[in-house]
Amino acid sequence: MKVKVKDLMRFLDLINLQGTLEINQCILGGTKKQLQMYAKAPTNTLAIKATLKGDYSELGEVGIGNLSLLRKAISLATSEEVDISKKENVIVIKDKNSTTKVLLTQPQYILTTLKGEDYEGKVKTLKTNPFTLTNEHIQEINKHYSLFRDKIEVEVKDKKVKINFNKDENGSELTLELKDKVAKPFETMVAGFFVEILAQIADNVVVNADDNMPIIVSYDTENYGVEYLVAPIKKKKEE
Repeated sequence: MKVKVKDLMRFLDLINLQGTLEINQCILGGTKKQLQMYAKAPTNTLAIKATLKGDYSELGEVGIGNLSLLRKAISLATSEEVDISKKENVIVIKDKNSTTKVLLTQPQYILTTLKGEDYEGKVKTLKTNPFTLTNEHIQEINKHYSLFRDKIEVEVKDKKVKINFNKDENGSELTLELKDKVAKPFETMVAGFFVEILAQIADNVVVNADDNMPIIVSYDTENYGVEYLVAPIKKKKEE
């Protein structure tokens, strides 16, 4: 089957997380309408849903044990499209000048396996308080985060987002202006990989959040979409 390299590479970039929390395994499910994956971190602090539009029915369900290798194999392509097929226990990627094979993994050995119904059941009650972070917001957030690379505290009220970056005795506070007022003010604390996810997207995203509840980061385009469910860090009760 013919696949557009640009869209597939971007899709893999968004699910093959790097940094504090890595996602390097998943099960991909191909149908006539899409290629879809659900995955979770072994620590249960992050879950991902991702969809790439197109006919991927020839792939069916495949276990990817090394997403980084698959992404790098596809990046070798010099054409806008490659031919991808499944032959026994490998994915075969054919470009005009090369053929690359990537070994598949039996689905039962994929450590990041997450059932779609479990994910959808979790998020359906969490999409009630959305706001948009622009790429400009994300760049500012990442600049501050890169200094400390630790958990962050987020407070959103009306049209303002206040983020505290603290590590030991060091820290900074960043205030951002939103275009629209949030429906409900909230405060929460999340691990630093939340910022790393935003930086990896590097585009406008929709965030849904509430007091000490999991945060949903949604990014959608015409050809693909991805959603990240990030667990909050519980604050210690003051004595």
